[in-house]
This record gives sequence, structure tokens and C-alpha cells, in this order.
Amino acid sequence: MYEIKQETLNNAYKPFDVVTNKNGDVGFIREVSVNDCQDEPSRQISYAVNWLVGDEYKHAWFNHEELTLHCNIFVKIAESACHPSGNNSSKVQSLFNAMNRDT
Repeated sequence: MYEIKQETLNNAYKPFDVVTNKNGDVGFIREVSVNDCQDEPSRQISYAVNWLVGDEYKHAWFNHEELTLHCNIFVKIAESACHPSGNNSSKVQSLFNAMNRDT
């Protein structure tokens, strides 16, 4: 087994990230494969995508370079749930990026 560096995980797309492929098909990440049997960081992470728009037939496993990130569905939902007169929507992304605490 090889080490999965924190930088590799930080740079990986996350579940429910909205992505497009080179043809402009639109989908979201449904699963992230973290494979510690590979030694190269570029081969340790791959993605399964649930396609929403377009003709892409492949659903797994995409390399990072094959997809373009646009946003995360849950971040957008949380931003839109904030009060329109407040400033909390600007803090949503930083809350999602913060390390989780074990409770």
C-alpha cells in the first residue's frame, strides 16, 4: 500500500461536485475512488459521475484531467438557503472547507 498524501485528497474533486467533460456534458461526482494500491497521486484518485445533461455513456472511472469542476451542489444549496439580507452566504464555502471535528 502507498501513502495517500493530504495534498492529493485536498486537490481531489468531492462528492456532489458539478463537473463537465470535454464535450460539455454536465453531471455530478457520485463517487470518489481513493486507491492506495497506486503509487502516483494522479492514479490514486478517480471519479464516477452521474450525468444530468448530454450523451456521455461512460460513468466511471474518470481521471481528474478529464473533468472540469464548476461548483458543489450542496454548497450552492447552502448559499441559497441563507437569508438574502445577511452576509452568511459568503462564509458557506469556508465552512465546507473546514476540517471536520469528531464529536
